[in-house]
Amino acid sequence: MALLPDPAVEGPEVELARVVLERLQVAAQAAVTGQLLRDAAVDVRADIADRLIVSLRSHVLAEHLASHTETATVEVPATWWDHWKADHHELAHWWSLNVRPLRPPRRVTHTLTVHWDDWAAFPHATIADDRLGAPVLWRQSRRSFYEAGP
Repeated sequence: MALLPDPAVEGPEVELARVVLERLQVAAQAAVTGQLLRDAAVDVRADIADRLIVSLRSHVLAEHLASHTETATVEVPATWWDHWKADHHELAHWWSLNVRPLRPPRRVTHTLTVHWDDWAAFPHATIADDRLGAPVLWRQSRRSFYEAGP
């Protein structure tokens, strides 16, 4: 039931529009092989947004190709105040000379190290025959280390 404005009350005009909604059926599906389903674990749960989450976990045959480690380091201001002083260094310098001395902006170093494993996975391979099928290249993060320095 829509609330209509009272014609006796002065005010802005309200324009009403009618919207017709239809209920459509939707589905999501994925094709999986019988080999995958024989060794599968299925998890079905509802989340807080009133959605259904279906997880399918199984095993595939894979060949380990390589491992390598990547490290990324970034140096950033320690606080928002240090960031402001770095971005407005002329004003901060003037303030230090004329009003009150300011310390130079402090910086901290953040380092992230990730160990990667590269695999050639064969999702269509079965143990019963020698055909492996086309490989799917897959990179997996094994461990991550995060360090925040002074």
